[in-house]
Amino acid sequence: MSTPHAPVATLLVIAALLGLAGCSESGGGSGLSGGVAYTGNADPADITKQNATRLGNAALSAEESSFVPFAESVPQPGSAGASALAQRLLEIYHEAHQRAGRKQSARVAPFETRTQDCSVSGRLVLTETENSAVFDFDACDNFFGLVIDGEVRAVGSQDDITITYTRLSIRANGLDITLGGTLRGRTLSPTESRVTLDFVVVDNLTGRQAATRDFVFAATENPDGSLEITVDGRVLDSVEGYVDVATAQTLVFEDVFANYPAAGQFVLTGNAGQRARVTAIDANTVRVELDIDPVDGVYETSQDFLWSELASGAPL
Repeated sequence: MSTPHAPVATLLVIAALLGLAGCSESGGGSGLSGGVAYTGNADPADITKQNATRLGNAALSAEESSFVPFAESVPQPGSAGASALAQRLLEIYHEAHQRAGRKQSARVAPFETRTQDCSVSGRLVLTETENSAVFDFDACDNFFGLVIDGEVRAVGSQDDITITYTRLSIRANGLDITLGGTLRGRTLSPTESRVTLDFVVVDNLTGRQAATRDFVFAATENPDGSLEITVDGRVLDSVEGYVDVATAQTLVFEDVFANYPAAGQFVLTGNAGQRARVTAIDANTVRVELDIDPVDGVYETSQDFLWSELASGAPL
């Protein structure tokens, strides 16, 4: 099976670092993505000592989720959720796209629908056309005891692909989430790629929700193997509200397998200009600074954490 272009594949994994499932009880607001409604708080978030690290983790989590939706060719069980599924679908789509090209060259209509049983239970119906692949999951249990229902549609080319999740349900012991939305992956050059996320994720066990709006990961692979990432866009938390994320200094990962950036900085902006500045000191340590009174432009509070502590949402 073909492997997606490295920067796109890397970004799909980096996208898993969003930590979208770490939200609290739902509040007011509205929004619809992939047939899934975001009904949480849609107002700007008040950034406080208590929530700053959790909001920072929602923008770039140091801890990946612990499941892979399906397919044995995804090598790392720690690569998670919508992004790991997207990576696997991207691989399948590339293969389907190549087969469609071969069909065209053989003067055969580039259209095929086939049904296959999932390895444990349920089934998957795959419909391929010249430039798209539709995956219809019917209680499909293929991997790690995860049961998947819903539709995933991949449209485009190897250099510009959009994957749409329509009310995709993922269930397992202690897990029941529904997600909807789109992921667009683009290869801009041999070393540059970009992924745009517009998602809603709902935890059906707790009612917790999160969403992204125009959230963009841009990546550049360097000759020494390091990876430069920027993250920009909006993250919504169902209780806290939303923060706007902007990269102030490019995040540098030592290689494409690194979990944490060794350098770089991004800023969260919430209600009335309140800010949290998150700075990678090294691959183990991160600094979080708060500017709760934005009038003076001074970050009043500063504290260093391990990246794992940031992931746990430890207060300042």
